[in-house]
Amino acid sequence: MAPTYLTRRNGRQGYYFTRAVPLPLQEVIGKKVWRCLAGYTLADAKRQVLVFLEETDDLIRQAEGKEPLRTPEQVIYSFKVEDIQAGLADGIGAEDIFTRATDEEHNQLQSLLEARAKGTALEPRTAVELLEAAKRLKDPAATTCIQWGRYLNDMLKLTNREYITLVTRQDALIYREHLLKINSPSTAKMRLLALSSLFSVAVEEQWIGTNPFETLSKRIRVKAKPKEVVGLTDADALVLLGKLPKHHTLLYHLLRWTGTHASESAGIRYKDIDLDNQVIHIVSWELRQLKNPYRIRDLPIHKELLAILKRDLGKQPKDELVFPWAYNEKRARWGEGLAWRKRIGVTPKATRDWCASCLRQADVNERTIGAILGHSPSSQTGGYGGVDIDTKRKAIALLR
Repeated sequence: MAPTYLTRRNGRQGYYFTRAVPLPLQEVIGKKVWRCLAGYTLADAKRQVLVFLEETDDLIRQAEGKEPLRTPEQVIYSFKVEDIQAGLADGIGAEDIFTRATDEEHNQLQSLLEARAKGTALEPRTAVELLEAAKRLKDPAATTCIQWGRYLNDMLKLTNREYITLVTRQDALIYREHLLKINSPSTAKMRLLALSSLFSVAVEEQWIGTNPFETLSKRIRVKAKPKEVVGLTDADALVLLGKLPKHHTLLYHLLRWTGTHASESAGIRYKDIDLDNQVIHIVSWELRQLKNPYRIRDLPIHKELLAILKRDLGKQPKDELVFPWAYNEKRARWGEGLAWRKRIGVTPKATRDWCASCLRQADVNERTIGAILGHSPSSQTGGYGGVDIDTKRKAIALLR
């Protein structure tokens, strides 16, 4: 006969859930029996049994080293408000309901119980809901969405939160301390700024009253490192000697003579390269979305690159992508993990730094350099007008 798990207690109203802890796990869990309020009517108590079975199943899974299935917050939101009100009136608190939690967690859960009883508890919102709202408002690139999701989920996991609406300022401070321990200050600051931006959306949507991450990155000091001019003469020689894998060589030349991001050139398609008009079109498309409108641009093909493209493109199969191997589908990213420094002494980004340095040394104005690199104008004046293809062609010809 299947156990009912429901009992009555002398001097107490309602029905109580009672379940024995499996004998091999009693020492790990720290008790022999789970006992907590299930409901004030038999019908409600029977429905609530399923909730407590899942909760205690979670404890069993944890004791066995497995991932839990439910969180305390999920259990609270599964209760009826009238049951919570009746329980509080009868002196039932979080410690009587939850079989797992520290004293601090019990206090937080008690506050949530009381807020639900008063009708002031925030509606639970998940990380997925916040990401969807942020995407509607900000229209980010796919890679940015993946990064946001990773930051949010890492934070929720560390602070043991199921819903973004339950994240507190203290949770945010705990996460900041965690980031500073495992990352550089600049990385920690960037992630905190991203979370602050996401939670500002939650405030705008009126899901929460205040942003727990607001100003949290303000006091993190990031020491700027002076940029050195890194030439590519030695790298060019090593590439000619075959120090790069053959399928990386054309990508190197594209970066070397255009100043593009590794992700931009790695995600290039055959139809984006116009050899007749000597132009490369950097455009957004389904698998390679660009972060801002200034990244969408036409770049003249340098004479050195033109000769290489005419020679090498004809040797490759005419698939849509020039570098299909460079796409990481799981992370929706292009050109990751190229590890060129070990082979030729420079990173892919060094080619972009050299482009800027070379043009600056030739007294090319900053607006033209920015138009080639795909930067947003740094001043209001820079936002007026544009840079035509002939001006960019003259500048690109100065690369050496």
